[in-house]
Amino acid sequence: MKRSHYLSIAILLIITLLSLPSCRKNDESGKKSKTPMASQRGGTIVCGTISDMDSFNDCTANGIFTVQVLRRLYLRLMEEGPDFEKQPPTFHPLLAQSWEFSDDRKEVTFHLRKDVLWSDGIPVTAHDVRFTWQAQTSPEVAWSARSSKEFITDVQAVGNHTVRFKFSRAYAYQLIDINEGVILPKHAFEKVPFSEWRKHNFLKEHVTNGPFKIKRYEPQQSVELERNEDYFDRGKPYLDRIVFRIVPDQAALLMQFLSENIDVMEAIPPKDAKKVEEKSDLVLDVKSMPNYTYIGWNAENPLFKNPRVRRALTMAIDRQEIVDSFLYGFGEVSKSPIISTFWAHNKNIEPWPFDPAAAKRILEEEGWKDSDGDGWIDRNGTRFEFELTTNAGNKLREDVLVKVQYYLQRIGIKINPRLLEMPVFIDRNLNHQFDAYIGNWRVGTKVDLKQIFHSSAIPKRGYNVVSYSNSEVDDLIDRTRTMEDIMEQKPLWDRIQEIIHEDQPYTFLFESKRVNGFNRRIQGVNMGINDTYLNLHEWWIAEPKRKE
Repeated sequence: MKRSHYLSIAILLIITLLSLPSCRKNDESGKKSKTPMASQRGGTIVCGTISDMDSFNDCTANGIFTVQVLRRLYLRLMEEGPDFEKQPPTFHPLLAQSWEFSDDRKEVTFHLRKDVLWSDGIPVTAHDVRFTWQAQTSPEVAWSARSSKEFITDVQAVGNHTVRFKFSRAYAYQLIDINEGVILPKHAFEKVPFSEWRKHNFLKEHVTNGPFKIKRYEPQQSVELERNEDYFDRGKPYLDRIVFRIVPDQAALLMQFLSENIDVMEAIPPKDAKKVEEKSDLVLDVKSMPNYTYIGWNAENPLFKNPRVRRALTMAIDRQEIVDSFLYGFGEVSKSPIISTFWAHNKNIEPWPFDPAAAKRILEEEGWKDSDGDGWIDRNGTRFEFELTTNAGNKLREDVLVKVQYYLQRIGIKINPRLLEMPVFIDRNLNHQFDAYIGNWRVGTKVDLKQIFHSSAIPKRGYNVVSYSNSEVDDLIDRTRTMEDIMEQKPLWDRIQEIIHEDQPYTFLFESKRVNGFNRRIQGVNMGINDTYLNLHEWWIAEPKRKE
């Protein structure tokens, strides 16, 4: 739905794709079809995207594509390791070359590299780090991930290259919270008052310190990056230029990828994966996605206030059939907001069965039956009828919507489907202006359901858009956020998942695999599970394979 950092969890799963040939596929063990040769500098690649940039400032960016591009332009303090399946992730130096905790773990002091410059030649300093924190926590800026800074009470520039984070408490995810968000250029961005940030795209103030710089931007057409020759990691990036070509239609984008007019495509529809496999110059990159697709039931709507009714709706939908029909082996039925391969997932929870007879019986017990013989169930003269929305252009969700309509119609519930353009879809959801919707959360490496399922996140434009409220869940979530030992949280997360499973504020539909593709001429590709372009600065093309 939006950028991942306000959702929190993550995973990796070994995929078996027995139905597909494996000779040209990147798998999750990191094996690739070829042993890379020595990296070479030069060349251009074209990446396809259905989205445009929504901002050039990380604090006002929303879209996942936007965030991925900004992370190529700006550095974070640390680089997060991939070892987060059984523990909080470890971190490696990036802008910060070292750090240490105080004895009471309420302070973390970072020592920054002294050889990192902004693209206008001004050194990156601790003052940029403090300014970034001030922006991230400003109510005027209203950064979507500001909750990650909730327990950080101050950020002090101890010297030009030493910065200290102070916390109100010690807890398990301090480094994750510190590292959320890129470091912004104080001298460039402070020219715009915080109160104006939401109205400003920051393209003119675009001063960066990452491996790439913006070369050209044509709205709705393309975003073009070029190598930052002053990047501190000398010799990188290898590519001269990256062109993100914006093609809003997924089918048209696939055609361009198959015809090799673009080199990289994200989110290839599962039904089209075999077409990629059949092209000898293309590589399929499949990984478990830290995401889940769901139906959100608006509890402010009288139809969906009762948990028993929500459970009946879940039981009326054959989710396994949806997985089989639309994911082609690239997914599984979902049952929890903490996805199945993550350490905090409650493995004892079984998905509600597909049982339309039981669903109908529950609804009858709640007073819903076809009293006038018109084929639709009703109660007190009101038909069980509602609008189910999703975002237009996402073929998978559009197909799922049709299936859900079919299954609920079978038990006498009338659905009015509606497809909305993404900005409208997001805005309506954030303002709680919907009956039910099909959405998807891509989650991060931190287990924290406060933004999505805590009562405090219900207010207008909070992310608990379905207005779910359970005092026991609130209390358990709050308790997990104070624990220093992450493994002590596990029983609490188990209980939270049990309650949410009973209450069904969402019907959890499926967890899907990410199916990306890239042209074989690109070497060094190691796509992240949450960031396709994670190591873009290490991609390269052998000279004979270049196209300009």
